[in-house]
Amino acid sequence: GQMRVLGLDVESISRKEARGNVARNGLTGAVIIADLELGRLRKEYDLVFANLRLPSLMSLSSDVGRLARKTCGVILSGMKREELAVVRNRYVQIGFRFVREETENGWGCVTAIRL
Repeated sequence: GQMRVLGLDVESISRKEARGNVARNGLTGAVIIADLELGRLRKEYDLVFANLRLPSLMSLSSDVGRLARKTCGVILSGMKREELAVVRNRYVQIGFRFVREETENGWGCVTAIRL
């Protein structure tokens, strides 16, 4: 099938920049950038990527779990190195299998798969 991507951001300047990047990369027909709350989404997704600080990654974890299709990949970034275990443990608790974590310059990323 055709690849479709939905990108969400609450900040208008970030959405504007994202739309510009989508256009420059020739992906206007495949990528939609929107100002929506996760709680309003009903579809399940094959991949969820969230680049957010720890409080948001934690408070949105139930929505991420609800939106993640079985075997869905989840890439979570935006937390500090010392916050990795908190994020990893929360997402494992709600049904994800931890795959990998990485750090760079004090920032961390957790990758997991929905079971």
